[in-house]
Amino acid sequence: MNKGIQEVEEKYKDKGFVLARVADIKEDPPGTVTLTVAEGKIHKITYSGNHKTKDYVIRRAMAQKEDEVYNEKTVEEDMKRIFSLQIFSDVRRVIKASPAADGEYDLVIEVDEKKTGAISLGGGVDTGTGLFGSLGYSEPNFLGRGQNFSSIFSVGTGVIGSNQNTVSRGVFQFQTSWSTPSVAETLNSLDASIYARELASFNVPLAVERRIGGSIGWGRPIESIPGVTVAADLGFENTHLSEGDNLTDLATRGVSPLERKRELKDGSYVTLGPNMTYDSRDNRFNPSQGWLISVAPKYALSVSSVDSYGTISANLRRYLKVTKDVTFALNGQGGITPVGTVPLFNMYRLGGSYTVRGFQEGGIGIGDAYLLGSAEIRSKLPFLKRFTKFPLYDMVAVALFMDAGQVYNEDRADNFFDRVGYGASVGGGIRVNLPAVGPLRVDYAWPLTTTKGLTQHLNFGVGQKF
Repeated sequence: MNKGIQEVEEKYKDKGFVLARVADIKEDPPGTVTLTVAEGKIHKITYSGNHKTKDYVIRRAMAQKEDEVYNEKTVEEDMKRIFSLQIFSDVRRVIKASPAADGEYDLVIEVDEKKTGAISLGGGVDTGTGLFGSLGYSEPNFLGRGQNFSSIFSVGTGVIGSNQNTVSRGVFQFQTSWSTPSVAETLNSLDASIYARELASFNVPLAVERRIGGSIGWGRPIESIPGVTVAADLGFENTHLSEGDNLTDLATRGVSPLERKRELKDGSYVTLGPNMTYDSRDNRFNPSQGWLISVAPKYALSVSSVDSYGTISANLRRYLKVTKDVTFALNGQGGITPVGTVPLFNMYRLGGSYTVRGFQEGGIGIGDAYLLGSAEIRSKLPFLKRFTKFPLYDMVAVALFMDAGQVYNEDRADNFFDRVGYGASVGGGIRVNLPAVGPLRVDYAWPLTTTKGLTQHLNFGVGQKF
């Protein structure tokens, strides 16, 4: 009987019910043994240490509920979700017998709040933006409600490297965004943003592009399918194109005034885009295993002289942990324009640090459809473990990669500016992972195809390419 009781309690513990125990044994009637099991029900859940953060911000991250049997595995996952809110430096749980309910327990979630609001002054380097400086404010726990508010203004020098199709132009960008992971204590999330950007256009050669717009988005996870989220975005954007400084280059390339007028045609759109995403990655910023799959149709309704159009984009990413230090990553993505005619400034673009490395930004070409594939082997450097005074092992990694892509139904501007529409490259790079920023990338790539001089071996970027 003692062995049987022990096995019953072990079965409970194996499933995470660590508070369960056999509380009583009776033989009634004679010959019938009745075991009374106290499973360990939670009477009350309270929160401690959250002086600024509202209780409901923590509560909505928890799957463990009151009046349910305590499950250690569930609470461990709850604590991970609470910590991932990035507003606490530590999360703990305390279990004690409930004074208000005999045989039940009270659960206390203890947190240490971080000082979350921050004004940042910084800078960096990016192939498309150049050397840039930025001033921003961020608050991931806005008003103690777990909402994220941020605003940033940045100025850059413009495209790095010789680019015969892009004017030398400084970059100005401003964006303010807000998001909440839960609306009225439901699973619905909302986000909103407004932005303004002025930069040398990568789609329209030798032109300057200014975009002003905003969007509001809704999302909700599908509870019956873990990792799946449905969402919808409503946005508005005005794009203005102006002539750059290299008018003589247009004449030498055979671009007539009438053709140039067509290339510089700009306009405004209202966009609506439902989408569905499956995400099982172990880390959103620097994943080592899992999947990310998304499908995003979008319709752009013209509110100016340009045409309305609709697109469908899809993205598939797979991350495989080869060893503790090595990750193999694959990415395939594409897009089509099944409805209407997409304007030149919004066509799909290939070439550059975030598509096919080894080419100038937009150097492969533009079109109303595209396919892109990439593969990377990312590895930490084991010999850096010896530098114990500095966390170099967790900060520095290297990568080997291959990219290949092609645009379809190219615009005729590609013919004037020597963009052939396809390209492939191989190369290697280094990643420096900075806290609160993510990986900074420096890649050197060798094009396997040529596009009449529109190559650029060295690429810079912020964050992993995928």
